[in-house]
Amino acid sequence: MNKNNEITYMRLIQREIPNTPTYGYVGKILKINLSGENTQIEDIPQDVVLKWLGGRGLGVYFFLKEVNPEVSPLSEGNKVILATGPLTGINGSPTPGRITIVSKSPLNGRLTYSSVGGQFGPTLKLAGFDVLIIEGKLSKPSYLILKDKRVYFKDASSIWGKDVTEAYDKILSTLHEEYGVSENNASIALIGPAGENLVKYASIMFDKHHAAGRMGFGAVLGYKRVKAIVVVSSKNMEIKVYDKDLFRINAINVIRRMKNNPIIRDLTSLGTLGALATRVSKFNAIPAFNLTKHVDLNIDQLVKEWKERIDQKESRREYCYGCQICCHKHVKSKSSEYRIEGSSPEYYGGLVSLGTYIGVTDLDFIIYAKNLCDKMGLDAISTGQTIATLIELVADGRINYGIKYGDKDTIIKLIKMIAHREGIGNELAEGAQYLADKYGEPVTAVTNKRLEVSLCNLNAAMGYKLALATSNRGDVNQVYLKHEVLSENAQLLNGDDAVDYAIHIQNLMAILDSCVICAFSGYVINLSDLSKLLTAVTGMDFNESRLAEIGERIYTAERYYNALALGKESDELPSRLGSVPAELLNRYYERRGWVNGIPSVETLKKLKVIE
Repeated sequence: MNKNNEITYMRLIQREIPNTPTYGYVGKILKINLSGENTQIEDIPQDVVLKWLGGRGLGVYFFLKEVNPEVSPLSEGNKVILATGPLTGINGSPTPGRITIVSKSPLNGRLTYSSVGGQFGPTLKLAGFDVLIIEGKLSKPSYLILKDKRVYFKDASSIWGKDVTEAYDKILSTLHEEYGVSENNASIALIGPAGENLVKYASIMFDKHHAAGRMGFGAVLGYKRVKAIVVVSSKNMEIKVYDKDLFRINAINVIRRMKNNPIIRDLTSLGTLGALATRVSKFNAIPAFNLTKHVDLNIDQLVKEWKERIDQKESRREYCYGCQICCHKHVKSKSSEYRIEGSSPEYYGGLVSLGTYIGVTDLDFIIYAKNLCDKMGLDAISTGQTIATLIELVADGRINYGIKYGDKDTIIKLIKMIAHREGIGNELAEGAQYLADKYGEPVTAVTNKRLEVSLCNLNAAMGYKLALATSNRGDVNQVYLKHEVLSENAQLLNGDDAVDYAIHIQNLMAILDSCVICAFSGYVINLSDLSKLLTAVTGMDFNESRLAEIGERIYTAERYYNALALGKESDELPSRLGSVPAELLNRYYERRGWVNGIPSVETLKKLKVIE
């Protein structure tokens, strides 16, 4: 770390205020210590939510406050924080059905986050808590049931080793038989074999169909021997809104604009696969063959075939709570060889990573492979791209293994081997960068900060590339492509425009992840919208200036914690995505108040991250 920018481990400023937030929040935190199988309920001070908002922001706050940056991701000292926000579960709010998970990633050792939809976030608030903090380690595999503000520790030996679908159905049956609880008032987060076997990119699956992926948090729960977390809503619980009339007026305005947005309309009808493929393909920017060459797709035909596989009626059962976008689709394949009915693959986690990236354009195979990843509890993006790295290493003679691009049967076999760490799957379970480094060709792993990436291969999209290079976790959401690729008036950025855009979109996503609402609302929603919604819901003064500062604080605090954890920072893109000019990167650092990628002490004090 640069001596002129030396940072020591300091606690956050925390000025305790006796009153807790009443509107939009429940005002309570539940801490579960697995080692002692005990729980503790704490209040959330109002000044804390005014500084950190919720969700991702609160997760970062608690890590800085309670977890030494040197803690190993797979250790008792690491925590898993599941945090809602002030808009979570608020009926009529834009996309209110999400929750943010914050922890240290076993894949890259960074403090990071994953946002996921379904029913869990609203159900947690209706169970009486804004935040759930899990620490320690169980003595044996168990699953947790949170009901009536009590936590029950249940033996998971009969479902340990089961896939996500089998375990979910078994837990649901037990809930009904022993507690009289139905699927309608409970939500389940659980891991598959990949999490149990500590695959570095194992997901946590929510309500069976929704994945909190990318960062390997499934392995963190697996290490802690937590097979599942069940939350049961309370009949007597209500999430209060401060000014219902004002909230309704502003929410209707936002949702009307969302429904009129072309990208969101396509997400509603086609899901992310159809909506994004049509746009990214116009730039010949869909990544393929481990980012070594382009693939020609007949997009009109692909979308036609895709629409034929979507079951809109069944999809309604899988939508996130209260969502107006409804991008999550239920699909039915047509192939007799890869016949399956289930959750829709996304553009990035399906068409790209389990499709073009490994030399496949067969939609039925992609549907099958994505559902298999979900059952195993594997992140689909990292799985496909790690297999692509293997394929290239085999082609280069570095590894002796029988696989090539488009080898569908072997790819399916490898997905199962990764989840169980069998044979070469044990090495693949460590991620693409580990594999590429071990066999002497690091360039074959298209990773940023050791996380597999390549949402879009458009070298000229400098705003997107700068945001990706400086990402705190290593990748970015598809919304980052909004300005340069996805919008009707897309235009490429450079210079100060690229810097402004990268900082704006990074801060905005930090706020959305803290509200907690869907990132896809970021195609429309802005700070003015959020200010009006949050003030009406909470009764607190969340003006635009305060929100802008919160976004800046969260993003800078993440960077600060990871600098403490790693001792350095690097914002270099993989060579196959092209570099970001040093001049542009330096301008970005200057605007952020960072030195060589690390926040200065002055910046940290200005944002009240440290004293």
